Order: sequence, then structure tokens, then C-alpha cells
Amino acid sequence: MNNILYVAGARSFYTKHPIKKMKGVMQGIKENGNTVDFIGGGDITFNKKISTAAGGKGITKIRKKNYFNISVSEIIDTIHDFFLFFIVLKKMIFNSYDIILERSSRLHISTLILSKLLGKYYILEWKDHIIDYDNSLFIKYAKFIEKIKIKFADKIIVESNVLKEEISQITDGRKIQVAYNAVELPDISIESIINKFSSNKKLRVVYAGGFTFYHNMELLVEVAQILSKKNILENVEFLIIGNGPCKQQLINNLSKHGLIDIYTFHDSMPFEQLKEYYLNSHIGILPGSTDIICPIKVMEYMGYGMIPLIPEYMCNKEIIEDNVDGFLFKPFNALSFVESFELLLNNFELSDIAISAHIKAKEKFTWLNTWGKSVEK
Repeated sequence: MNNILYVAGARSFYTKHPIKKMKGVMQGIKENGNTVDFIGGGDITFNKKISTAAGGKGITKIRKKNYFNISVSEIIDTIHDFFLFFIVLKKMIFNSYDIILERSSRLHISTLILSKLLGKYYILEWKDHIIDYDNSLFIKYAKFIEKIKIKFADKIIVESNVLKEEISQITDGRKIQVAYNAVELPDISIESIINKFSSNKKLRVVYAGGFTFYHNMELLVEVAQILSKKNILENVEFLIIGNGPCKQQLINNLSKHGLIDIYTFHDSMPFEQLKEYYLNSHIGILPGSTDIICPIKVMEYMGYGMIPLIPEYMCNKEIIEDNVDGFLFKPFNALSFVESFELLLNNFELSDIAISAHIKAKEKFTWLNTWGKSVEK
């Protein structure tokens, strides 16, 4: 058994309220027979004072993509890491940790320094988007710190083979391990999946997530335009669940084209409530995604006995086998989306595909099998 300290040093993460991914990582670690403590950088008093000075909105709300604001944010990150040093040091002094797991945080290096000084095994949960801008006062220093963490980490964990290939260009690929996203499986039976698909109810198609640019929600306008000319909508219902900056624009564009009735919109909801929609839905869609990581929601679709319909990126093909346990479409291509959707509807073995997806999630994409077994020496 290993005693593990998990550090997410960024100012947006809080110890008492870890995000879904972090909860899953810790769940997998515990299920693998280890213990884990967690530190979120947002707890530091310094960070709370800065957020208050920013009008209570938090730094992430005011960080605009310009040279001055990014540079100020970098200065704050550097100072924040100084305070984090003492938080992590105190934890290490009063606890005997075997492994230090750190989620990449821009301009944060104190956890690596302490790990090396105290002889601890250091695992880096690497993120590719830490420095997502082109110019700032400290950009060279920020990139230098990332190189140092990559060089001196005992192990690096990434979320796809796409990312592994990318980072293997700058470090020893033998110390890089892939740990996919995962799902906390519901207690459902194969029979319940069969019954869901054999009922006379309409096929329910669901999207649940944020309305952000990389989810390409505007594709649903083009999809609706194509579907409105076909005779399949009477047997299908679409539920779009979530909130975000692009939601109102999508609704406006659908209304403009007289297509708003094709989709039913719901606001974001607690996962306990969302589960009921998942359990009673047949198809889970993802209009867009990044091309480097398959998101958690795809594993959730699979685990809850739904058939995923997602963009045909290499990272997604690592998870889904087309026409076997899900369906793929060409990214940013509404016609391809509809063609795959029609192929799906015309497949008389829908329950078999949903069952295959569920079994794959159960065998490969639990937090124990992905992250739980990766956070080891």
C-alpha cells in the first residue's frame, strides 16, 4: 500500500470541492488499495485575497488574452507557488508519503522541488494547455518550468496516446503512461439495457455538458437543418443539457431558422439527477471535442448503456470502435454526423452496440483500471 499526496496547485482548485476528474482519480487510487490526501491551490489565503480584490470574480474571470493581464496573472501564479511551497512542506513533514502526484499548474514548481529534496517519487499529471498564449512577460520562464517538471518527473501520466506521442518528442517515452478518463459505473444489468432499447418509446438522444467553443454546439444548427428534411424526427427526441457562453447563441440561431422545436433544452443539473436521464437515454452525442483527449462524458455514455456518437479524432478512436461500440463522424461535418446517425438508426442491433459499449467501459474505463493502476512506482 502506498500513501499518496495529490496536489492540484492551480488557484481554481479547492480541497473541499475537487472537480469530477480529481474525484475519479482519488477514487481509483483508493480502490487500488492506497491512501490519498489532496491539496487544492485555491485554499491558500493569498488566493482568496486576490479574488476579493478582483471583485469576487476570481482570476480566471478577469484573465483576458492580452500581454498585460497575462503577465500580471503570471506574477500572481509565481507568488502563489511560494505560499503553496509551505502548505505542501507542512503536509510532507507530518505525513509519510510514498508518492507525490501533481496535476500540471502553470509556474508552479515547488511540489517538484520538495519531492526531490525529500526523496519522494514524483508523478506529473501532464496537461498540454498550461501555456495557451503566445506572448507575455514571463512566457519563457513558464515554458522553462514545464520542461524542468517533465525532465525530472519519475513518471508522467497523460490521457491519450496522442499526447504520449507529443510529449515523447521531448522526453524519454518509457516513463510516460497513458491513463484514460473513466466512469463510476452505475448498478445496471445487461437485461435493463436490452429492455430500454426494446421499448416502444422514442429513441432519446442526449448531450450533457458545457456550451464551450471546443464542443462545437453550432453544428447542431446544421444538423437540424438536414434532419428537418428527413422523416426520422417523429421517432427521435433530442435533449440538450447544460449551460455555457455559447448556449444563447445556439438557441437564437435555431429560432432564426425555425428549428428550435427539434431540441429540448435543460439547464445544468447535479449529476445525481443527470444519471436518471442517462439511464433512460439511448444515444449520447458529442458535437465537438478536442483532438487530444476523449472526454469523461463519452465513458459516461458507455457506462450508462448508451451508444456514443462522437467526432472521428484519433484520441476518440482510442476509445470507440466505429460500428462496434459507438459511431464516429467527421469533425465539423454536419452531413457526416447525420449519415452516421442514420446508420445508427438503421442498425437493428442497437442494444448489442450499447451492451458492447457498457462492457468495454466496465472492463477498461473504470477509475481503478485507468488512474488507480497508473499512480504507482
